[in-house]
Amino acid sequence: MKKFIIISFVFVMLLSLSAMASETRVRTMGENNNVLLDDANIWLYPSRILDYPNLATAELGYDDNEFDQLGVNWKLDDESVLGTYFSTRSRYYDYYETSSYYGNADERIDVFYGTNLSGNRFGVHLNFAQNSTKYENDTINIPSDPYFNGSNGNSENGASYANLTVGLTEASGQWDVALNFGFGSFSDINDTGFAETEPDGINNIALYGRYFQIKNPNYTLIHHVRIFSEKYGEKDNFTNISVVDKNVGFDIGSGFNFTPSSHVLGVFDLGIMYTKSTTEVTGATNDPTTKNFTLPYFKMGFDGEVFKWLDVRFGSTSYWDNRKIENGDVTYTRKYADNMTYFGLGFNWNNLHVDTEANPDFFLAGPDFLSGAGEDMAWKLSVTYDM
Repeated sequence: MKKFIIISFVFVMLLSLSAMASETRVRTMGENNNVLLDDANIWLYPSRILDYPNLATAELGYDDNEFDQLGVNWKLDDESVLGTYFSTRSRYYDYYETSSYYGNADERIDVFYGTNLSGNRFGVHLNFAQNSTKYENDTINIPSDPYFNGSNGNSENGASYANLTVGLTEASGQWDVALNFGFGSFSDINDTGFAETEPDGINNIALYGRYFQIKNPNYTLIHHVRIFSEKYGEKDNFTNISVVDKNVGFDIGSGFNFTPSSHVLGVFDLGIMYTKSTTEVTGATNDPTTKNFTLPYFKMGFDGEVFKWLDVRFGSTSYWDNRKIENGDVTYTRKYADNMTYFGLGFNWNNLHVDTEANPDFFLAGPDFLSGAGEDMAWKLSVTYDM
């Protein structure tokens, strides 16, 4: 019982530092979603939605400075929370672009549900994306309208994707586990009703988890692991040739949260990643293979309160990649570092919280009316409201 109380106390303190956070906060603290406690955790571990009831979230700037996602976590009762999220983002999964249309499936909805289960917390996340266009006996010819030019016949183009994640969080919040799997399909039927290409297996599965090892009230280790497998297959019915891309890999690491005072948080993560990508072509004697071994990667972030209404954040990532491509007798190797830095500001007014990924050039060059530089003040913006 004493251990449970200590663990619960530490998680309450960490949650107080991350309450009403966002995708932007996670990003500006070094892409540290897996070692931070944050409402963005629900996209990895849907059972964490119980920590963030009655919360409205808006995401801006994901693509072309758009208002691209709105979500609300609805507290149904003391033991269950429902989340509904709508997005303008598209799911792109056609590697070969045999049709310019079905390469994008429109995001329909993301639904989350969390509840208590035998003392632990259980959650699910369902994502569905789909779009399609279908013509039947189209012989109409309207010269001014390219969509009705008499050449569509019985054609059909479309794409769909369904993804499900189930997660479990221990009662005190000491560990999380999640299983994710998804399936996709597409149609590419020409005006004669012939399927020029068809799916030959589009699926993914992943298992991931993390464990919080509390050393003292100010210092917590987080160990995490992820293993995954992905497949995208496409068959050309003119040639009877299938092209199948397969990815398998893992990500394992350990990080820590450090809270030297009540309004300061430091995070650090160290890990390794491995991905093997293979392209299998019907009848080919050699299948091109790409192996990418990241040894190691570093993620670091800082969040500190300046005033009651203002937080400042810094983050960085460094991936030390070793890439090897084999295609028959040809081998290509490359070793390089992929480094990124982030700067963010958080604004807090009562129940409203605005997180920004700030543009350093704006502060260096100044506003447009002074410098004429025309720089955006922020690249990404997240707004959350605690209902």
